[in-house]
Amino acid sequence: MDGSLFQITVNSDYRSYDQFIDYSWNEKLGAEIQTEPLKRIVGRLILHWKSANLTHHMQQLMIKCIASMAKGFVSAKSSIQQALELIESHLEHYEFLALSESQRSLLSQWIQSKSHSIEGVTRELINEVDESKLFSHFFCDTDFQIAIWSGQRQAYSSLYFGYEYFVLSMFLHVSGRTNYRMTNSSLNADLRSTFSDNIATKCWINSRRSCAGFIRHALAHAGGTETDELKKIRHGISVLDGMLQVMPENNRNLYELLKSMADTLISHCIPVFSKEMK
Repeated sequence: MDGSLFQITVNSDYRSYDQFIDYSWNEKLGAEIQTEPLKRIVGRLILHWKSANLTHHMQQLMIKCIASMAKGFVSAKSSIQQALELIESHLEHYEFLALSESQRSLLSQWIQSKSHSIEGVTRELINEVDESKLFSHFFCDTDFQIAIWSGQRQAYSSLYFGYEYFVLSMFLHVSGRTNYRMTNSSLNADLRSTFSDNIATKCWINSRRSCAGFIRHALAHAGGTETDELKKIRHGISVLDGMLQVMPENNRNLYELLKSMADTLISHCIPVFSKEMK
């Protein structure tokens, strides 16, 4: 068996696999955060999200590498062109040819025209290296599609795991608690008492974050099938053969959601961490 018993859905649009991470946001945080503990917590979050972004981007990155290699190969001077140029530059030294000045001139012009012709073909070949067409070629391969399908699922889980651990790390540092798990039944109350009602709601206790948590749980613990919890809500993930089909736009949307919540929590906690420096 090769897994073909189940159908999968994969986005065939090459541009949908563009990177989604906001590098300017990362730079902004680098400038704003001055305390070492907060730098480490946020730095770990960014590392998780960069890895998720690159997992999502991997197939496009592969295509870019292949296209770059192809362009480099065709742009390098061919051995024929190099030979022609070498001959042309040394015509006056080839006494055994017994060429007159006018003959040497005509031969030189002919060689140069052939060399320029090769350059023209090279430019045409470079222009024909189209990344979208390359992607479409590989997309015909079922294994390539499965790799994309799996990568999108992994990216989604990694985005969520990274944020979950970030919230836990912020909570542990600010509250001074230890040996705490995100499955603790008093989590919501503890977040409220540590960060305030408003911040806890914006950063964790809300329906959009809960929905993402249900999706992550289904991917990690239910084989990616649509669970009973997900069937009761509008989760935004397409379903085929009972399985969640995570698409590039789902990862992009999740990143933007989690980044907004992370930014809110970081802004709230910067003064708290700054006080520790005094």
